[in-house]
Amino acid sequence: MHRPRQDPGPRASLTADLPHDVSSAVLQCTVAYTGIDGLRRVRVMTLAISTSSSISGIFRTSDPEAIATFLVKKAAFGIPAQSIHRNMNMVEEEVVAILCAYRKYCQKNKSAEQLILPESLKFLPLFCLGIQKLRAFSTDTLQHVVPTDERIYHLQLLMCMSGRHVNQRLYPHLLPVHNLEQQVRLSLRDIHGHSPARR
Repeated sequence: MHRPRQDPGPRASLTADLPHDVSSAVLQCTVAYTGIDGLRRVRVMTLAISTSSSISGIFRTSDPEAIATFLVKKAAFGIPAQSIHRNMNMVEEEVVAILCAYRKYCQKNKSAEQLILPESLKFLPLFCLGIQKLRAFSTDTLQHVVPTDERIYHLQLLMCMSGRHVNQRLYPHLLPVHNLEQQVRLSLRDIHGHSPARR
């Protein structure tokens, strides 16, 4: 796979969908740059990735953050060609296909009433919901409508973000309220007209 020359910036990442029938996978990336001393340099990075023919092993060692990042980038790059609704349906269908494959190939006791999730991917449906709530993909009419320029800005950010930064946007931000400083408590009293309830 050859990617065109571009200036991705310092937070660039590369996402690739590899075929399933390879016995070994080797990724190679070449970067041409100019050093501080003015000399042109080429850096070649090679990464050998182990593969497995056991589907249960694939599910056992799968990384839900990497899958979520791949789905975010696939949806972001698909926006110009299709609507946001269609891209969000694609994300849902991909997650459902992954979980159905686990149920079909890895579960011995298949009860129709029981929802069976692999241990490594039990948060994948939550990531799917987080993807749909991103500002780039939000279509909820109950909240305020995301302006087009703001949506494009967030799409552009998602396209070049690293996996770590994408996942920071997917995780909900949790703030401890039991150890707020006195100033913050006072500001909450000013906002709500009374002090916050204490337990």
